[in-house]
Amino acid sequence: MKTILAIDQGTTASKAALFSLSGRLLSLGRVPLKTRFGHGGSADQDPDEILSSQRRAIREALAGAGRHEIVAAGIASQRSTFVIWDRATGRPIGAALTWQSTIAADRCSGLQKHGARVRRLTGLPLSPHYSASKIGHMLAASRQARRRAQRGDLLFGNVATFLIWHLTEGKVHAVDPTQAARTLLLNVATLEWDPWLLE
Repeated sequence: MKTILAIDQGTTASKAALFSLSGRLLSLGRVPLKTRFGHGGSADQDPDEILSSQRRAIREALAGAGRHEIVAAGIASQRSTFVIWDRATGRPIGAALTWQSTIAADRCSGLQKHGARVRRLTGLPLSPHYSASKIGHMLAASRQARRRAQRGDLLFGNVATFLIWHLTEGKVHAVDPTQAARTLLLNVATLEWDPWLLE
């Protein structure tokens, strides 16, 4: 039987489902996921746990479907939760800062003079909810990470990008525009990473 694999990596669980081509649910896998909350508005998840729980959910869905052939797959995820990882090893350099984290609120406050331009380019308010301010926070906190990023040794992506990279064994580093738009780094008019926003 030909099937479609649907992957849903959410804040509280990693899920996977197999559907027939007519849309009938054949099987479902679900693995809970923890979020850690700390001081200063910190909210994060373990990237290794995100990956292992998603793999387990996929295995559960595949095991429950009987004989099948996957002809297509899709992924939905936490769009504003991100991971930074080593290009060579695939190892995360730190926690996945979630969309709930407000640790970069002070950084956003300090950049409010650019708020109108950020909104014009991205369609979004300058907010710690999105990835850019938290990436800046992480790189400012670690001179080593900043140097590695400048050398091109690190990769960044939201959770979907991180999963795709690992599930394809490092062959695909990609994101679609709807997910990229949640980083505060994409110019929504050109659908390109914006040099000014990246700076």
